[in-house]
Amino acid sequence: ILLIVVSIYKQWHSFSVGAVVATYFLFAGWMDAGSSFSMAITFLSAYCLAFIIQSLLFKTSSSTILASSVLNLVLFYAIFYALLQDFHYLQWDGLLTWGMAVASFCLYLASKYLNRGSLRFGYLALSLLFLTLAIPLELKDQWITIAWAVEASALTYIGIKLDVKLVKWAAYIAAFLAAQQAFFTDLVELEGYQRLLAILVSAGLFYITGISLAFNKLLKSNESFLPILNNFYATILSAGLIAVEFNRFEISFYISVGWAVLALVITILGFVLKQRSLRLPGIFLFAFTILKVFIYDTSELTTLYRMTSFLVLGAILLLVSFG
Repeated sequence: ILLIVVSIYKQWHSFSVGAVVATYFLFAGWMDAGSSFSMAITFLSAYCLAFIIQSLLFKTSSSTILASSVLNLVLFYAIFYALLQDFHYLQWDGLLTWGMAVASFCLYLASKYLNRGSLRFGYLALSLLFLTLAIPLELKDQWITIAWAVEASALTYIGIKLDVKLVKWAAYIAAFLAAQQAFFTDLVELEGYQRLLAILVSAGLFYITGISLAFNKLLKSNESFLPILNNFYATILSAGLIAVEFNRFEISFYISVGWAVLALVITILGFVLKQRSLRLPGIFLFAFTILKVFIYDTSELTTLYRMTSFLVLGAILLLVSFG
């Protein structure tokens, strides 16, 4: 504590990173020697709070202060989490992560008020990181995907509105996590209403975000890919749901019809709204469906189903051409 006081008085920025690493390293060694949970948490929290006060009391911010502040909270969280595992308090890991997200956001507000420059963005990044980590720790099944999708939509709106790159990147990550969770986990492992809820809500949020971004005048030219990306996420998830649900009929032709209808709907909607970001995923899904029909469906269908498949696909393509 005395060294921290001296470093604040002398404004020794370079001292901060080494002090954080050395303190937590020594604490980890002492913790291994044996201690009670309450004592360990008390000392750990005191160290963390001391370094937080140090970062806020420095008159100017620098990359060294930013690094030490981020290290302080990350090491605190890692050791606290390890203590929960060692003492078998596993049920508190989600609450700990939520608490870290709230605390980091409060520190962001404090550093913003004190005009600490890059330090506030470090705390904001940690707040978003802990928020994203808390979702799979606290929630289960379809609610993980839905929470990440909601987070992505909210952060996208906030990032565009306030023009904060850090928030925008957090939105990209949350959207990717939601999409991969829905496609690789929910579609495969969930059943019944849980799968429907996860895919329909997440795909719906992606469509809403994509369409709203296309009409957003604050969207910059180098961010024009965002509406397309969100609509592609939504279309892929919707197509995946159709494939999984229609697969029970054991006739591949039904999946092709479902994909063609989905492509028709979003393509027509793209023409009505005059949005290229909707037309593109529709056209790509049409192209993929045509390839599937010619390469896969025709080899497995009987003559009647094959003729019906071509007729239905041809009719849908005519409707799209008139649109």
